[in-house]
Amino acid sequence: MLEKRLKTIQTTIVVLTVLNIIILLGYLIISLTVINNETCPSEKPLFSEEKNQIFGQDNILIHDLENKDIYFYDSSKSSVLNAKIGNNLNLEDYQEISIDTSRDNSENYKVIYSAKAKAANLILDVRTKKSGAVTCKTYDWIVNEPFNSNYAKQEFEDCFYLGNASWYGQAENKNQQFWPINDIEFKEYSPYLTGLFGDIWSSILERYWLSSNGIAVIVDQSSPLFVKKNKTSFCLLASSKEPYHNQHLIVKLKYDICQIDKSSAKTDYLNQLQLFVINNYFAKPVGIPDERMFKSPIWSTWATFKKNINETTLKAFAHDILKNNFTNSQLEIDDKWQTNYGDFIFDTKKFPDMKGLITYLNNLLDLSCQEIFWYQK
Repeated sequence: MLEKRLKTIQTTIVVLTVLNIIILLGYLIISLTVINNETCPSEKPLFSEEKNQIFGQDNILIHDLENKDIYFYDSSKSSVLNAKIGNNLNLEDYQEISIDTSRDNSENYKVIYSAKAKAANLILDVRTKKSGAVTCKTYDWIVNEPFNSNYAKQEFEDCFYLGNASWYGQAENKNQQFWPINDIEFKEYSPYLTGLFGDIWSSILERYWLSSNGIAVIVDQSSPLFVKKNKTSFCLLASSKEPYHNQHLIVKLKYDICQIDKSSAKTDYLNQLQLFVINNYFAKPVGIPDERMFKSPIWSTWATFKKNINETTLKAFAHDILKNNFTNSQLEIDDKWQTNYGDFIFDTKKFPDMKGLITYLNNLLDLSCQEIFWYQK
């Protein structure tokens, strides 16, 4: 009887031990699965050429080549930017669109457009770099042809949707002062240059757009840039049209899209992104300006002489400044020193020896070449 009980107890102990081992193995499998899901991205390849689409982590579509869309998402998988890139390309002009993913960084890729007939072969080079909470992607459109090739004129157009975000930056606008800039509209492309063309741009202009969704768009200075904007989007156009004619025989469009991880920055993420852009994309002043520019007046010939200036009146003007014991920082030679408005040719009837006159004024007023000339187009 006792032996029978012992055997029953032994059997029970074995069964419980086996059950405990099974339970422990189950917990171990579940833990490994959770860890794997948290630390590893989706097993699906980052790039898929199916339907010319490119996927990011967790199988999220980031670039649809056929529809020309790119997408940016935040850490909660919510969309923060949508753009149409290569917007003006006619895909029927290309016999093949292929993707080159053989790059050192798994997030870098090239899209290669192999052209038919006389269209140009193109490359879109996309590169990614990370710095702390900020990730920047460079989009670089390139004409992949020898310098003297005979191909159709190429332009690049990329458009960015404003979405539900507030947008800042761009440029001061002469006739439309809105902040944020969402409501500014100019529906025709204009050269993105300060104060030279029409009534759109003023004297403050940067190739920089900042979104409240934690996105910044910064266009490279090498791109011959035109811009247009409406209340839903802004568009960038790279073209060799005037005033860039002959300066960019092979046109390119290059810009960076920088995104900050809002979850890491919380309330001040936009300030942090702004500081990142300033510190990494814009040159800072070096040295100290001439202190006289802050302490002493700028003397202009316009106040006394209007257009009636010549070598004699300039010398007399400089002597009057000294005779009255006034200080000076700069001498502005105003209207009308040139032969015709819009050129840079001195009127030799008024100024037969401008170089000698500048030397004379420098020595007299100790200006150290601080003369400036008023210019009208």
